Amino acid sequence: MPIKLINTIEAVKIVREVGTKGSSPLVVMDKMGNEYYTKTSTLNKPRSELINEVFCAFALQLWKIEVPSIFLIKIPYYLVERYNDENVKSISARYTKAHFDDTLFFGSANVGTTVEVLDFLPGITKPQFKKLYRPEDLLKIGVFDLWVGNKDRKPDNPNFLLIPVQSKIGFCAIDHTAAFVHISNYQEVRDIMLRMERNFSILATPLAKDILQYLPQKDIEKLKNELQENIDRFNAHYDQLVDYVPNEWGFSGKAKAHLKIFFQDTERNKRIINSFINY
Repeated sequence: MPIKLINTIEAVKIVREVGTKGSSPLVVMDKMGNEYYTKTSTLNKPRSELINEVFCAFALQLWKIEVPSIFLIKIPYYLVERYNDENVKSISARYTKAHFDDTLFFGSANVGTTVEVLDFLPGITKPQFKKLYRPEDLLKIGVFDLWVGNKDRKPDNPNFLLIPVQSKIGFCAIDHTAAFVHISNYQEVRDIMLRMERNFSILATPLAKDILQYLPQKDIEKLKNELQENIDRFNAHYDQLVDYVPNEWGFSGKAKAHLKIFFQDTERNKRIINSFINY
């Protein structure tokens, strides 16, 4: 399963800044009227938050989990000046040192219509379960988070979207800046450091527990096999994946080599594959 080349586009307008707990993404528009959520980070290298976004988006694609289409986005500084002139509230201070004209931003496409996550997160009935498109995808996302140490998708901040898929409701994973538990020196990544408290995982939500309850046993066994296949597919395409991270973000060859070995740890992979069963 080849990874699609990440395209670079140029914004022609800043639509708004979205106030969130952490990243405060800018919504920008291209010349065709398409909207994207863009993020920057500190200029210190490695620019780990942006590296994590690209790394995890491609990894999730290899796991066959839906994510928004991703792009590298140029935002000319004159768009910032225009936005500040036209709006009462200027763009937040976190962007004042972003070096807009010579910085590529991480961007994800606006996925359009979504379903309210909070209607499902407290738990679902069997009829609601039948309305889900590939309900096991939520369990896959939870296992993926344990695998990459993503500590920012949790019961009180689920960081996934519910989207219409073939007359059903599917899962779409978003926001992976907190992968590797915010470790920016990737050569320091170790299994013990990526282990998280149980309440940091969406596997602890009533929704995930209900999905596991309603899945037939044969599908649970099938899911284990699929998770192993996902990891094998990721490892087979690892070199291609990491080469798509922009060089200017400071993802070093030594960091890439360390993570390559880390994700090939068969004992760790086996433990994490089985983690969703009794979470």
